[in-house]
Amino acid sequence: MAAAPPPDAPPPDAPPGDPNAPAVPAKKPKPPKPIKRSDSVLARDKQQNFSRNEVEHTIKRIASHRGIVGTLIVDKHCVPIRSSMDKASTQQYAAFITPLLHRAQMICLSHDKANPLTMFRLRTNTTEVIVTPDENYYLIAVQKVSHAADAT
Repeated sequence: MAAAPPPDAPPPDAPPGDPNAPAVPAKKPKPPKPIKRSDSVLARDKQQNFSRNEVEHTIKRIASHRGIVGTLIVDKHCVPIRSSMDKASTQQYAAFITPLLHRAQMICLSHDKANPLTMFRLRTNTTEVIVTPDENYYLIAVQKVSHAADAT
């Protein structure tokens, strides 16, 4: 005589995934372990905070010079990151100066690859734009021209 199947067992002819089959309890996933901040991450955060403070100090120092209209920091893609000028002026300087600076850098590199562009100055009758390029960012300072200084 054959033994009867247990009451919670699926019928012998039931296909896999049958809704009549008893549900197998799923295992609960373990919660993720908290990630400890390594010393390198802490050092990086401290360096970035120091860099931000250094940038703020540099911008304030430049702005304290006589005749400075404004300063802005722009990335390589003409996107203003930080500015002390109004939005329209910031967009205008970023849009016009950055492509001009790219061309100047290419000219410098085509003449002498060992001496890249370190500063770019553009002067008109009323303003002077001074650009200091870095690997990823450009610092642009806009200054009013003092005609009294030109007389000497």
